[in-house]
Amino acid sequence: MIEDIPFDGDMSKPLPENLKKVRRAQVEYTMKLLDKPEFQLPAHDALVADFLAFGMPKATEIDQAEQEENNRVRLEVEIEAIRKRQLERQHHQDKINTVYRSIDLMLQHNLDKVISKPLKYLADVKDLGHYKRICSALGSEKLSINQYAELIDTCDWISKDYIRLANSATVRADLNATAAPEATDSKQAVNILGANNASALFPRLILEHNFKQHSGLAKEMWSRLMKLQQISAIAAFKLAEHHNLNAQHAFLTNSFALLPYMVFLNLFTAEAKKAKLAAHNKAMTLKDDFKLSVLDKYEPGSDVIYKLYHFAPSLLESAIDSLNCVHIPAVEILNGESSFEVRKLIADRAFGYAAYRLLMSAKKITPEEANTFLQQYNMDQESLNILQKIDFAKMNVFKMRKT
Repeated sequence: MIEDIPFDGDMSKPLPENLKKVRRAQVEYTMKLLDKPEFQLPAHDALVADFLAFGMPKATEIDQAEQEENNRVRLEVEIEAIRKRQLERQHHQDKINTVYRSIDLMLQHNLDKVISKPLKYLADVKDLGHYKRICSALGSEKLSINQYAELIDTCDWISKDYIRLANSATVRADLNATAAPEATDSKQAVNILGANNASALFPRLILEHNFKQHSGLAKEMWSRLMKLQQISAIAAFKLAEHHNLNAQHAFLTNSFALLPYMVFLNLFTAEAKKAKLAAHNKAMTLKDDFKLSVLDKYEPGSDVIYKLYHFAPSLLESAIDSLNCVHIPAVEILNGESSFEVRKLIADRAFGYAAYRLLMSAKKITPEEANTFLQQYNMDQESLNILQKIDFAKMNVFKMRKT
């Protein structure tokens, strides 16, 4: 358990004008900017970016049969044969890595051409219009089932996603709605899910929709981002609920806080997909059978997306502001502006705890390092006790209002 870290100061008093955070102008991004001091992350945030990019450290690749061979007492001729096989495998892997590195180099070269305006990777023009209309109602205390159903019905894929969720056996079981008739339209779907649950799901659906456009490329990177978003949002909901604050707002705020990471991951994956296709076309032209045989398993290198994640904090305000969330003061909360200090602490603690859980699972930090890490996100003992009682492996949007 970490020691209690009380907030230092009277949160009822507004911040002096000279200490209020000034909104950033939109940055004209280039890859060279990554070397600038203002885009370097603090160590704890860099560790989160490292997890999102790289995941769990890879163990030395050695199959069971090879391990058994290495453990046996053997003749000199056997040892030589094993060494030869190992060298052949390594040579083959080196050839594959050379192919993948060439695609990564093409990817890096292309990124500078598209990175200047990353917000276009939040959504295309048509979808952004749908997002703005939907987000303008999120967090409203007057949001009804009929109103939300009308909003999502204007977008075909969003409507279909809600209908799919409403007809999911697992979701229905969580909602005790197994006997409900099959949903065939948006209104029936939202009626089963509930307006609050349906609206809370929207930021997650944005992530899932963007991932689906890439045919499974960078799947593990997308999965890690979705896990961080879900745990962080549920943790924020529970902490806000404990403090009798607007828990729906807290959930949506922490969900939207991960959108800048999604923007850069979407940009990265889209360009990786193009680079992979270009490599495939070139291999077809050259009739390079080896390259064609290994391209299907290509995954973009993690080094580049790790660097791109350093841009995420600078995109936070413009990404959220572009969605027109008029009922949710997400930017004000995440910036800790006057009268939002308590909710800022909740957002930080929830994010920090979510990151801590995932980093521990990925063996990125030790139990001894956990205290220091959590303290960087202003964790206190009361909040930690609340969050440690939650079974996040079983918790989801549909269950969090019940317990």
